[in-house]
Amino acid sequence: RIFGAQIFKLPEPQNLDAFLDRLKIAGVNTLFVRAFHGAGDRYHGGASYTPRQSWDSQKEGVYFETGRAPVIADFLPDVVKRGHARGMRVFAWMNSREVAWDFPSKEEMLEYQFDFASEKIVRGKGLDIFNPAVEAYLVALYRDLARSGVDGVLLQDDLVLRHNVGFGSYAEQ
Repeated sequence: RIFGAQIFKLPEPQNLDAFLDRLKIAGVNTLFVRAFHGAGDRYHGGASYTPRQSWDSQKEGVYFETGRAPVIADFLPDVVKRGHARGMRVFAWMNSREVAWDFPSKEEMLEYQFDFASEKIVRGKGLDIFNPAVEAYLVALYRDLARSGVDGVLLQDDLVLRHNVGFGSYAEQ
C-alpha cells in the first residue's frame, strides 16, 4: 500500500530528519516533493535564491542540479537520500509546459492561443508541447531530475490543453 504525503515546503536541513521521522511514524511511505519553485512559493529548507547563470534573473527555478533552469538549491538529492534511509519512496512533483522560469530560447517555444478579448491568435504563456524543441527541452530537464535519485515523477496537471490553445504550426502538423 502507498501512503503518500505531498510536500509543498520542506524544513531546514537540520530539521529534516525529525520531519521525516514524524511522517514515517504516521505511516507515510511515499513522498511527493515539490521540485520546482514558482513565484509566490515558499522556499524549501531555508534555501534562498542566488543567481548562478546570466539568465537566472527570476526567482523561479528548480531544486535539483541542471543547466536547463535556474537552480534555487540542489536540495532534492539530500531529501531522496534521507527518505530512502527510512524506507520511503521519493517522487519529484514537477511541472511541465507551464514553467515559470526563463531560459534561452523559451520565447520561441511558447504556444499560440486564441485571445478572446482581441479575437486574435497570440503567444501564450505555456510551452508548445507539439514543438519538437519543447519535447527535447523537457526530456533533458527530466533526465537531469532523474539524476537526483528520485523514484519517479508526479507531473503537475498543466499538460491539459484548453480549447483556446494549440493554434501554432506544430499543432497543425
